[in-house]
Amino acid sequence: MATGNSVPWVHFRCRGSGQGNKRFLDGHIGTGRISLVDQTGFLGTRWDLHPGGGEGVLRVRCVGPGQGGFSLGWLDGNTVTGAVSLVKANEAPSGTRWLITRSHDGLLVLTCNGSQAGSFVGGRLDGNTETGQVRLVTDEGLSGTKWGLEIPIPGTVG
Repeated sequence: MATGNSVPWVHFRCRGSGQGNKRFLDGHIGTGRISLVDQTGFLGTRWDLHPGGGEGVLRVRCVGPGQGGFSLGWLDGNTVTGAVSLVKANEAPSGTRWLITRSHDGLLVLTCNGSQAGSFVGGRLDGNTETGQVRLVTDEGLSGTKWGLEIPIPGTVG
């Protein structure tokens, strides 16, 4: 993470109440697609966090393995369509800024801080644990909008 500690990356785990086993946020190399997968062994399940301008606002970057990792792209929420994807490091749409807050039960909520006018302004990152679909939603009651951060133990794989 870009927070100055010794952990180079984290996993985002969807804490939705669905019965599916797809839980971990995964960025797909090449296609830019975002989905949920059932394990952390996939290359795109590693993320680091960077200041995004403003209190509680962060940019979330998908990183590859190895010393220091390499960028696979930034998590981007499209406030017009509700789609979520990876965008290249040289692109900087406003949807790459995420307000990260805690819900009443202590889990994380990622709200897209994109400024492009659309139906999903202020949309929350939502994961469907059965289909693996990830999108922006404006319904605050969906359980897939709650996330946990898992920090790997140094020296372990995953």
